[in-house]
Amino acid sequence: MNLDQFEIIDAHLHAWPVGGIGACFAPRAPATADEGAFNGTLAQMDKLGIKQGVLSGPDDVTTEWRRRAPGRFIPLWYPAVNPGNPEDEAARFAEAVDTQGFRGLGELIMHYAGLAVDDERFFPLYRVCAERHLPVFCHTGLNGPNWPRWAPAFRVSLGNPLLLENVLAAFPDLVIVMCHMSWPFTEQATYMLYAHSNVYTDVATVNWILGRAGFHRLLREVVETVGSDKILFGTDQMAMPQKIPAGLSAIQEAPFLSGEDKRKILGDNARRLLGIGKPEAPQA
Repeated sequence: MNLDQFEIIDAHLHAWPVGGIGACFAPRAPATADEGAFNGTLAQMDKLGIKQGVLSGPDDVTTEWRRRAPGRFIPLWYPAVNPGNPEDEAARFAEAVDTQGFRGLGELIMHYAGLAVDDERFFPLYRVCAERHLPVFCHTGLNGPNWPRWAPAFRVSLGNPLLLENVLAAFPDLVIVMCHMSWPFTEQATYMLYAHSNVYTDVATVNWILGRAGFHRLLREVVETVGSDKILFGTDQMAMPQKIPAGLSAIQEAPFLSGEDKRKILGDNARRLLGIGKPEAPQA
């Protein structure tokens, strides 16, 4: 299947701020866009044929990226890692959806505050998504190297995807995207894909941080077990847009994926999930 004219969607990009991840912990505080991350990300998207990206980060930085590159980014609303007043946080989210065009929630990173993905402080936000049929993108699994030195409250176990069953018990129709294939909990994530029709995963970070053979082993096991219908391409480029080509080629060059698998993972699944129209025919 010819992918040359296929419009790719990167389902996991960040509107990276000056100050890095520390600025992401307080998304309502004033934040400034990292110019290198913005320019580098857009350049890679243009070069690689990535039509759109699902974008999260401090909300004012996300809004700035959208303003400067109209039509290229699908915005997610970024909540506090530990909402002081969950109902107020949910009301702000609902208003942002109504007035600013946010299309979902995430990437949730409550783990950095020592909270699990099923912490009930986030249930008012989940309720808004369930009522409005909006997806939740939730960090599951890994963190970066030596994370206790800079994120002492984080625990990988707080993002075990099986904890999301407690969320789904409360909101059975909620659409959830488990980010990062939940590695090192990829086997548990595969079960979640099997058991819940409204649960998806993305391949962000693991498609470039792991060795190619290791990533392909994980991806092949998922595809052979549950198919490719609920896997989303993403990169999680953060301040490193130079990682986008490696993340993309890890899908494009996977020898065990059919052309149809690649189309689904690289864009069709995200279009279906987010209600995006099919790509227009290439201009003559």
